Amino acid sequence: MADDNHDEAARRVERALTALDALSDGLRRVEELKETVAALVVENAGLRQDNIRLARAMTTGSSEGYDVRSTLAASQEKSHLYHQQVEDLLEAQSEADSRVLELEELNSSMMSMSVASFQLHATLDVGEVVRIIGEILVNFVGARSYAVLLTDDDGSFHVAADNGLEGRLPQTGVRPRGVLAEVLGSQSAYIHTSSRPAREGILAAVPLLMGRNVVGALLVFSLLAQKERFLKNDVEVFSVLGSHAASALTSARLYGRADRKVRTLQAMLQMLEEPESEA
Repeated sequence: MADDNHDEAARRVERALTALDALSDGLRRVEELKETVAALVVENAGLRQDNIRLARAMTTGSSEGYDVRSTLAASQEKSHLYHQQVEDLLEAQSEADSRVLELEELNSSMMSMSVASFQLHATLDVGEVVRIIGEILVNFVGARSYAVLLTDDDGSFHVAADNGLEGRLPQTGVRPRGVLAEVLGSQSAYIHTSSRPAREGILAAVPLLMGRNVVGALLVFSLLAQKERFLKNDVEVFSVLGSHAASALTSARLYGRADRKVRTLQAMLQMLEEPESEA
């Protein structure tokens, strides 16, 4: 199970590095497009001046030893071709700018998530881990109403942290159904990126998995005012958050159980030692 988590972390680092390479390539492509567009604009301006001179020559009747009409037609055709190339390049540049912006946002989100993941693993208290998960949902995901669910021994879930639920879920005994049951069954996240109404009012449902074992789930029902909807980059952010949150929660729970056992054994030893001291 630990090896699986290390492999998953390595894959995510590799994807982040790939995104950085793509960002560098995108920036380089944008600069090349800008230089090409500038050169074509200058050349197109020169052709326009040639057209103006040729048109004046036709008006005055001064052909200067060559066929003005055919030369003007060829020049206009070349000018039209350059104009179309400029439009195509401007469109390509716009697409490249949009892609670069997406990659910059993804890179920023991944860097922020890297910092947040250190906070998740810096404590072995389940309550503190849950609190940090809630902060990440608000600050990095933009969630306004959400729920952090943890598994219970009977297979149900309880709400470990929430905000703005307004009675959508009971605090204990939550049984998976609908979208939640689907994501737990498929062990893959559901992120609503469309502008259409979300299923069951759920914008995101993310299973928290350690290997194949379900630790809990994250549910997001609404977003902050400044965020209209989830974007494609948010899918990767949720994937990273789900992996790190599951690992941190499992570590904290195991530590809590071990700590309780140690305390129990210490109490038993103390009880056994007391009669001897009295004697």
